[in-house]
Amino acid sequence: MFAVPCFVMVTGVLLLRPEKEITIGQVFRKYIKRIVTALLVFSLLFALYDFILSKEAFSWKVFSSWLLTIYQNKSWSHLWYLYMILAIYLLLPVYRLVSKGAGIREYRYLLLVYFLFQIILSTADMVSGVKTGFYICVYTVYPFYLFLGHGLDNQAVKIPLWLSAVLFVVGLVGIPLLTYFQFILPSDVAGKLTGNYSSIVVVAFSTGVFSLLSRIKRTKDKSNIFSHFILTLDHVSFGVYLVHMIGIKLFTSFVKWNPYSLGTITGCLVVLVVSVGIYLFSGLLVFVGKRLAHAVHLSST
Repeated sequence: MFAVPCFVMVTGVLLLRPEKEITIGQVFRKYIKRIVTALLVFSLLFALYDFILSKEAFSWKVFSSWLLTIYQNKSWSHLWYLYMILAIYLLLPVYRLVSKGAGIREYRYLLLVYFLFQIILSTADMVSGVKTGFYICVYTVYPFYLFLGHGLDNQAVKIPLWLSAVLFVVGLVGIPLLTYFQFILPSDVAGKLTGNYSSIVVVAFSTGVFSLLSRIKRTKDKSNIFSHFILTLDHVSFGVYLVHMIGIKLFTSFVKWNPYSLGTITGCLVVLVVSVGIYLFSGLLVFVGKRLAHAVHLSST
């Protein structure tokens, strides 16, 4: 649950820095173009995958349903993230004005308002089941993570090491426990707290992870094995996100085996091994694809 919030915080660090010049034209040419292209291409590939498995006859209805799927965000579930990041990019020029023009006091005020309305009241709604009538005119919690990442980077928000560790442990222990309670309690409160990025537990965990990892000294020295490993993952990470669901679909569609039939502990270990295998498989696909694209580009020039 910390992955998406941390990525949005990293986006805030990289794209909200005042010294970085980003025009509206650059937003559309560089960032939005990339996301829209990925959405169109991969939603089409996934639609073809489903179409082939369904063994239906091709018709214009199939094509129109693909377009409707994109519009309604009803393609494979993991593509929801592209819609979210696209919304952030569209508002990036405005977000940058806020980050550049706000003083420390105003910036902390902004984060506090987001925190109270998008996290505290949202968590209270999940726990109590009583929905508040108070709100602010923002749609999601993701701008909070965007501004929090920038705030942690420019020291508008300072979290000491001990508190970062506490937040990390709260999430590391709390989320598995809540996941367990989700299946043994009659109430669905635990499920809401673990499956929502507005949950205070998820916010605490994400903030702890980000704060701890951001303390690692960053270097692009290729002789540094850890740094080289991280940069290698970075180069394929977006591609892995896009294609990893293919591996999951292949496993669930063709293997059709429930690893938890072996028991909880063994099942968890099998899921871990399968997950690592799918990640490596996806990374290899992306790596080979990048090499082929590079070779095609060189041959054409």
